[in-house]
Amino acid sequence: METVKLKCIIYVGTKTIRRVVFREGKSMEKLNTYTLSEEDADELINKNYLSDKYINALINIIKAWQRDPGHFKTEEMCIYACSKFRTLPQKQLFEIKSRIYYETGLYFFVLSEALEKLYIQNLLPEFNDRNRYIISINTCTIDIHQLSPGNDIQTIHINSIGTSTLMKKLPKIQYEFSRKETIEYINYIKEEIIRAIECSNQKIDKSFSDVAVYLGGEISFLNEFRYDLAKNRIFRDKDHIYQISSSSFKYQSINRLFRFSLEDLEKRFVNNRMFSGGWAYGMKACTLIAIALFDCLGVKTIIPSDYSILNGLFYKNFSNVVISGSLRRNAGVIQELISFFRKNDINVLSPNLDDAPMNKRDIMYEYYHMNAIKMCDTLIICNENDDGYIGEETLFDIGYAIANDKRIIAMKKPKNELFKLLPIEIGLYLGR
Repeated sequence: METVKLKCIIYVGTKTIRRVVFREGKSMEKLNTYTLSEEDADELINKNYLSDKYINALINIIKAWQRDPGHFKTEEMCIYACSKFRTLPQKQLFEIKSRIYYETGLYFFVLSEALEKLYIQNLLPEFNDRNRYIISINTCTIDIHQLSPGNDIQTIHINSIGTSTLMKKLPKIQYEFSRKETIEYINYIKEEIIRAIECSNQKIDKSFSDVAVYLGGEISFLNEFRYDLAKNRIFRDKDHIYQISSSSFKYQSINRLFRFSLEDLEKRFVNNRMFSGGWAYGMKACTLIAIALFDCLGVKTIIPSDYSILNGLFYKNFSNVVISGSLRRNAGVIQELISFFRKNDINVLSPNLDDAPMNKRDIMYEYYHMNAIKMCDTLIICNENDDGYIGEETLFDIGYAIANDKRIIAMKKPKNELFKLLPIEIGLYLGR
């Protein structure tokens, strides 16, 4: 069974582009972070459209990383984009994907809602015995994930509030402000959050949990400003050793962060790779939103986290898969894949080789197989033999998967030139 031992992932947010690498048997390694300017990201944030300037900047970043001395092979690299890109017009998204593929050789995959949920569920495998929130505050959105002990997940998306949108509405927060002004800002944000949730026909259940994991470099941030933190007594995890009460978080933010202006913060972090640029720009807005949000949710205990959604990908790359490929040419490899996935709690929706022997694929089996593709999160193309051969039936599966917005991974680069035009990730990485 031919797999890749590492995967370099370029994750494209609305303003921040990250490059990380997963290596077999090791922790996720952060390589680079690049923050686009407010001007470059403005059209995506406010108009659901991407300018040529934004696309050029993105392509230039990717190509620069490809020229690094530690450059990875094409089959070891892929690009994932955040959910905001799902709001783009389909015509433009197709054009962007095509152009990026043409210039970099990499497919630009916008994470589906199913995969985003999977990665959120996998973020903290040690912490699954009670209800908890997992919170992500982004440039123009807030994601509130409600996870129950069985790892069932419900997500509330607030698409009208984020660090950038708040700074446009309240430009004064970039200067010093008093305790009284802090309370006024927090109350304003609470009203905006409640209004946004009501308008989207979503509901907040304040009795769901009083614990929230707060994603996105928060441990580093709190340590940088010397917040007083307590030991995490809710669950054990070497990467999450702290907790802080929401009341203490609010009080310490007033005394340790809000007294700084943006100019002060930029000077403080001028040589700090982690907090320079966009980080410093959004610190105060993000913290104000967090205080207001925790109050709305009834959160009493905050678990700060440096994790992002990519850490969840590290624990499990996919959950429900369909394997496609020539049964005559690749039956042994397909059986090996099925056995591996089942041992690692990954559901193989199709094929069932006991019910579909190599010489007998009838119309009912094909119907079941198509339905499985519609239900899966990832289609895996088993084309290990014969120099990456892909036949007509597998090509049909690929087309159906594309139409249903599924992630597609081929074990080996197809030799046919036609496949250079299709959204296929090359190289199967099996995760931790």
